[in-house]
Amino acid sequence: MAEVPLHQSNEERTSILRIPAGKTCSLQDRSGGVELLIISGKLSTGSEDWPADTWIRTPSCNYDLNAANEDTLILVKSGHLSL
Repeated sequence: MAEVPLHQSNEERTSILRIPAGKTCSLQDRSGGVELLIISGKLSTGSEDWPADTWIRTPSCNYDLNAANEDTLILVKSGHLSL
């Protein structure tokens, strides 16, 4: 997994994340909610599959994301959806 930071402030963090095919990435340490834009590839949580061009917004993030049979590139923004 490779992460390239794009922006960070006291609460917000934005980055590009590449998850290699067949690997898992945990987003459980992202407080303040998270938004994901799947740029290419496909993510899975085991119960749901999200293809490229999917936007996910959730105030609590307890996901283990699995890249499907191809490398997956996502834009991750976290910390801005605090309740």
